[in-house]
Amino acid sequence: MTFEAHAYDEAAGALLLFLTNVAAILAAGIIVMAIYRVTASRPEAADIRSLNRRHATLVIAALVVIVLVPLTLSSITIAHDTSREVSVRNASRTWARSVGWDVIQVGTRQGEVYVQFEGALPMPNTTGLRTALVANGVDPNVVRAVLVPRATIDLGTGGT
Repeated sequence: MTFEAHAYDEAAGALLLFLTNVAAILAAGIIVMAIYRVTASRPEAADIRSLNRRHATLVIAALVVIVLVPLTLSSITIAHDTSREVSVRNASRTWARSVGWDVIQVGTRQGEVYVQFEGALPMPNTTGLRTALVANGVDPNVVRAVLVPRATIDLGTGGT
C-alpha cells in the first residue's frame, strides 16, 4: 500500500522490517537445530537426495549480512540525527529563554532539523540563535526555526 501511495521510503522500510524478521526467524531456527544437534536423516530410498543444509545455512547467513548493512546505516543516521537534535535543543533553549520564548518541539525531517518556538510578539531576532547553534557545533544551514506567536488572554476579565 505504501508503494502504491508513492511513499517509497516507507515501502523500503516495511520491506527491510519484513526481511529482518525472516532472517531472524531462519537464523534462530538454524541455531536451535545446531544446539540440539538435529541432523537430516538419510532417506532409505536410493533415488531421494537429502537436503544440503550447508547451502541453506550459507543463504541464511548471506540474508543476515544483507539485512545488517541497511540496519547499520540507518542506526548510524538515527544516532547522528539524535545527537544533532540534542545540540540544537540545548542551543535553542538557551536562546529561547534569553528572548522570552519557549522551545516546543525539535525534530529531523529529510536531514534538516526543525525547531518550533512559541512566544509573545514581537518576533525575536534570530542572530543569537544562529550564534548559539555554532557555539554548540551545529551548522545553522541545516536548522529551520519555526516561530509561532502566542497570545494569552484571560477570559475571566472579559478578554479582548
